[in-house]
Formats: sequence, structure tokens, C-alpha cells
Amino acid sequence: MKLLYVALGWLALGVGVAGIFLPIVPTTPLVLLAGALWMRSSPRLHDRLLRIPRLGDILRRYHERRTLPLRLRLLMVCSVWFSLSLCIFGLLRPWPWAQAAVAGAGLVATGCILRLGRAGHEKTDRPQGRSVHSVPGASAYALSRTLRPVRAIPDNARPR
Repeated sequence: MKLLYVALGWLALGVGVAGIFLPIVPTTPLVLLAGALWMRSSPRLHDRLLRIPRLGDILRRYHERRTLPLRLRLLMVCSVWFSLSLCIFGLLRPWPWAQAAVAGAGLVATGCILRLGRAGHEKTDRPQGRSVHSVPGASAYALSRTLRPVRAIPDNARPR
């Protein structure tokens, strides 16, 4: 299964890099997908992706807080609608039903992008009162998934 995740991560990254030059292919979601796949399958590839200077900061913020900067989200929405308008008014002109379907998909994509939350105003699911800074190299999101309260066992319930 790990080999499949690694291969799908490479595919997502390759198509995402191609999306830099092709207006219809989205780059950011595919790079996020590659990061998520490699996080589960290859820590070495995931760390290499996080070490890319500007991209690594964005990926780290997304993994930890599930947010993207407002500027990036607005850029994503603009690029989505630029690409979709090329499809709607260019390629799909003879088919109004296809134009409506693509416009509906664009509205759903815009809603998903805008729901990511603003950086600095994000909601975290980390339990209150716990410090994640005491574990070096651990992200807040990953620790919130692993830290659980420990129940004390009463003295009379312990086996003798």
C-alpha cells in the first residue's frame, strides 16, 4: 500500500507541476495531495517536499492548522475561474448543459477553497491546556491526534 501511495504522490506532484504551465490543471490541491500521500507512506519524500523554501511553509501551515493564507486562497479562486471561463466560453460553447455543470463544479470548488479558514483565525481541534512545544519536530495537528487524557487507575482496581 505504501508503494501505491508513493506512486500516486509522484503522479499528483507531476500533474501539479504541469499545472503551473497549463491553465486548466490546478497546482495547489495536487501538491497538497502529494504531501498527504507521502506523509502516510514515505517520511523522506514528505520531508523533502517540506524543505522546498516557499512551498514547505504553506504545506506545514496546512497540515498543522488546516488553513491557507488569504492571498493564496484568492489566487486559487481566480485561477479556478480563469480556467473554467476558458472551458465554458471556449470549449463548451455548443453545449449549455455542460457549461452549467462546469459552472456548478466551479461554485463547489470556490466554496471548498474559501472554507479553509483565514490564517490567524483558524479553529483547532487540539485540547486546551496542552503544550505541543515540548516535543521537538512535532506538529500541533499531529500531536492533537495522538495526545489523549490518561485515566488514573484506582488503587483497589489494580491487579495484585
